[in-house]
Amino acid sequence: MSPTDRIREHLLSSAGQLSDTAERLTGPIVRASECMSETLLQGGRILSFGSGVNSVLAQYLSILLLNRFQRERPGLPAMNLNSDAALMNAIAMDHSFDEVCSRQIRTLGQEGDALIVICGLDGDRGLTETITAARDRALKLIVLDNEVGASSDVLLESNDIGIHAPAVSEAGCREIHLSIIHCLCELIDVQIFGDTL
Repeated sequence: MSPTDRIREHLLSSAGQLSDTAERLTGPIVRASECMSETLLQGGRILSFGSGVNSVLAQYLSILLLNRFQRERPGLPAMNLNSDAALMNAIAMDHSFDEVCSRQIRTLGQEGDALIVICGLDGDRGLTETITAARDRALKLIVLDNEVGASSDVLLESNDIGIHAPAVSEAGCREIHLSIIHCLCELIDVQIFGDTL
């Protein structure tokens, strides 16, 4: 396969997966944005955590909320639980890697906050501990994962929001999660600040 054909195949596959996402996940994305907006309007914070490479997406979400998405507006309170590498290493060494997120939630999470967890195809090793900690601290819960593994499904309750990306590869899953993050930020801006500032 030539480089040109390979690029075309990748881009067309991505477009197809995003089209599938639009057909199947619009409802959960809207619910997640409403949950996040309600959290922020009631004085809560958006906490984010991503497993493995998905930590970059979780950090990016916090940046877009704290700073700005596509327009100028006041910053929104968000905290990324992947940002402190020394803390994460200490928790992993002293306790367990599976507790890197849950120990932070138990210390920093406050009732009324919302937690977004982003997992890839292989899920998140500490997802059970993370969800348990979120419930113990009365956090609202949103999980972005992949429908292939959908490891979160058995752990989620009726008030939780699961958004399962329809992708068959890690790269495809991350592309969809990135688009979902952009959708969430756009909807939050409109829900909190209106169509124009």
